[in-house]
Amino acid sequence: MWPIALALLGFIVGGALLGEWLGPTLAGLTLGLVVEVRRRLSALERDVWRLRLGESGTRSATERSVGPRPPAPLSVPAPTAAELSPATPPKPSASRLAPSRGDPPIETDILDHLDEPPVDDESPPPATAPSRDRAPAPTPPDSPNLRWTRAREWLLEGNLMVRAGVVVLFFGVAFLLKLAAENAWLPVELRLAGVGLGGVALLGLGWRLRGSRPLYSLALQGGGVGILYLTVFAALRLYGLIPPGLAFAVLAVLAACSAALAVLQNAPVLAVLGAAGGFLAPVLASTGRGSHIALFSYYLVLNLGILGIAWFRSWRSLNLTGFAFTFVIAGLWGDRFYRPEHFSTTEPFLIAFSVLYVAIAVLYALRQPEGRRGLVDPGLVLGVPLVGFALQAALVQGMEYGLAWSALAAAVFYVALAGLGFARWGAPMRLLAESFLAIGVVFATLAVPLALDARWTSGMWALEGAAMVWIGGRQGRLAPRLFGYLLQVGAALAWIRAAWEAPPELPLFNGILLGAVIVAVSGLFIAWRLQCRQSGPIREDWLCRPFLAWGLLWWYGAWIGEIVDRIGLEPRLVPALALCFVGSSLLADRLRTVLPWNDLRLPALSLLPLLYLLLVPAAWLLDRPFEDWALAAWVAGLSGHLYLLRRAESGDVPVVGLLALLHQAGVWLILILLSWELAWWLDRLVQGAGTWSHIAWALVPTAGMLALRYLDARLPWPISAHPRLYRDHAPVPVAIFLWAWVLFSCLWSRGGSDPLPYVPLINPLDIAIGLALVVLTDWLYPTGKKGDGAAQQRAWRYPFAPGALGLTLFLWLNSAWLRTAHHWLGLPFSPDALLQSQTVQAGLSVLWALAGLGCMLLGSRLGQRQPWLAGAGLMVAVVLKLFLVDLSAAGTLARIVSFLSVGVLLLVVGYFSPLPPRARDGSRP
Repeated sequence: MWPIALALLGFIVGGALLGEWLGPTLAGLTLGLVVEVRRRLSALERDVWRLRLGESGTRSATERSVGPRPPAPLSVPAPTAAELSPATPPKPSASRLAPSRGDPPIETDILDHLDEPPVDDESPPPATAPSRDRAPAPTPPDSPNLRWTRAREWLLEGNLMVRAGVVVLFFGVAFLLKLAAENAWLPVELRLAGVGLGGVALLGLGWRLRGSRPLYSLALQGGGVGILYLTVFAALRLYGLIPPGLAFAVLAVLAACSAALAVLQNAPVLAVLGAAGGFLAPVLASTGRGSHIALFSYYLVLNLGILGIAWFRSWRSLNLTGFAFTFVIAGLWGDRFYRPEHFSTTEPFLIAFSVLYVAIAVLYALRQPEGRRGLVDPGLVLGVPLVGFALQAALVQGMEYGLAWSALAAAVFYVALAGLGFARWGAPMRLLAESFLAIGVVFATLAVPLALDARWTSGMWALEGAAMVWIGGRQGRLAPRLFGYLLQVGAALAWIRAAWEAPPELPLFNGILLGAVIVAVSGLFIAWRLQCRQSGPIREDWLCRPFLAWGLLWWYGAWIGEIVDRIGLEPRLVPALALCFVGSSLLADRLRTVLPWNDLRLPALSLLPLLYLLLVPAAWLLDRPFEDWALAAWVAGLSGHLYLLRRAESGDVPVVGLLALLHQAGVWLILILLSWELAWWLDRLVQGAGTWSHIAWALVPTAGMLALRYLDARLPWPISAHPRLYRDHAPVPVAIFLWAWVLFSCLWSRGGSDPLPYVPLINPLDIAIGLALVVLTDWLYPTGKKGDGAAQQRAWRYPFAPGALGLTLFLWLNSAWLRTAHHWLGLPFSPDALLQSQTVQAGLSVLWALAGLGCMLLGSRLGQRQPWLAGAGLMVAVVLKLFLVDLSAAGTLARIVSFLSVGVLLLVVGYFSPLPPRARDGSRP
């Protein structure tokens, strides 16, 4: 397999990309020979090692415990071919082990017998006479090499060197013909006659050796047929010695003879070699000035021969060889030579080739043995519409609605073929009929966007990929499924390229939207097929959720892009996007129960996260969240969220995990929207005073926390159904936000109360801060029930809560004094200007001393040491501040007031709480 495959790869890549096919072809052939010889030598070593262990395959207890011995050298005595069979024959005599005259060395026999055998209908009949290149016994059905055997059975039978020699000989004949034509050696008729006789000689020799050396003879016959193809085509195209009618008659006879030889000998190798030679003949003998009509007519004759063989034998290798050569060479010719004026002479051939290989795919399924009848070849069933439609797109390029009419014609053809299959072919062929029906639906779906948009590639590839995954899953074949996955990536890239320079088009009915929706639906279909596992040994079920995410990304991206493109960056964008999100989530929830498909539970519940994302364009485009139709959008979104939550809950099962988070996040979104709306209204009512709109972001969260804490049982579902969730857990982020708001307000807000006069601690900002701190304290220090509920006790939710609240309260009092100094003393509201004022410093000293006094008295009153120690620390800080900061303001009234006030407060502390309270054991520190 490797020599021919790499040689063809070198030929195609070199000719298409480099313009030089000889060097790459020979390089590929040489590399393939090296790889194949190395593979066979490794296999030979393994076989010799197994034979030394004994034909029965058993090992002694010592061997099983120690492990396998290393391979023996190749020079050890080797058994005969009979000893290599799976059965255990009688031990042959010594005379039989001795090689006869003319036989090759025994290692060559082993090398020949290492070839993989043909499988099923593509196997040659067993030879009646002893054969030195007889194939080994068939691979067991459960052998792991069976898949590789089927892929290379038509190349790896017999002697590899003979096979390579035939290929090199074929290229040499082609080079000889060209060289002879360039140098005018001998008459043309004589040269062609000699080459033709050589091909006939190879064919006759191969036929003579069909009994003794069947595999060797098949290689010779294939080379002979290829040389005859090359000779006839050279006589027609290079020299014009025979008229086209006679040439194609001879070619038809050659195709029929090679087909008959292959069928008589049950030899797919001969059919493949003959077909490959026939397809390569015009390429090797081409001068670039020939008629494409002659080329495609010649290929039509070859493909009719393949169709004739398919009537008797189901040789997949031959079918794929003809399909690959026909469409690849036709595509290369079209890329280099096609012109619009060639349409009338190329379109019939494209239709004929496509219909031929659809018929071959049907015959392949019909000619399978009992038990396998109806087996679908996905390479032909899906490859013909994929490649054929791509070539058709190149032919009708520039024709208005040409591709749309082509898609419609293909849809009618495949749907009619599927209807014939359902009516006439029977139950075993149902999968093939379903495949044709799926392809017909694909073309019918594409006909509408293609009539309006020329970007068909993404939708075509996406649907073809989905069909490949479906057929591969039904048959348990990995290759079609992998190809389908790759097609999804190709469809995405094609869509991106098409959408990059897309002109304005009709709303909704345009290729960009429909192409993206097709990519999304195809990805979701693949995810569903991987999830349901209804047929076939699907081993890629881990790809289900990645493909689900892929499909959802394309689905939402398609609709968001269309909405933004049609509406623009206007306020109407918000309700349009909300409608899209709500509809998509409700559709996912419906499909989750209809299909069924449990993984759609996540996209159904993704409505709330999408509404959070909608806050970004809403904040950019809207002045207020409930502006115009935006109010209806938010109401619809939150109603859909509650509906989906209710459907997701099952009975009395506790709400935990994702559902619990979604319950809480709904409350947070409502508080955000209400805070935003109230801030807008306050700013509108009191224009020019930013403090009023600022406090709205604290009033609504504090009201929400109070309602969740004290009205939970009176509120409707879902709060009344899950009181603990909404009372204890939902307020956590709200409390964090409130605390952050208090810190921000203390550090950065001036606290203007226009049009009202500023009064310390009795102004809008300080009232909001105080209310927030009271609500936070109430939530952090709740009342709990103990035992039977008769006794009440309080306990802090978090151990750091008292300290955090105390520091926040101390910060608030300091900020309140600084704002008072700003408004009453006319000082600039900046840290430098305020802290340089001696009046501000004196006020801070008195405030700190009052705070320390309060903490120490509170500690003594409650019998807790921590508040007393905190107050004592403040007193120490006040004393240090007096001597390090306030003392520098000599002779000022502020210094006198600060020292007198702090001194009096220290005396009060010394009288009421000179020492920290006693510890719980009664001892003092």
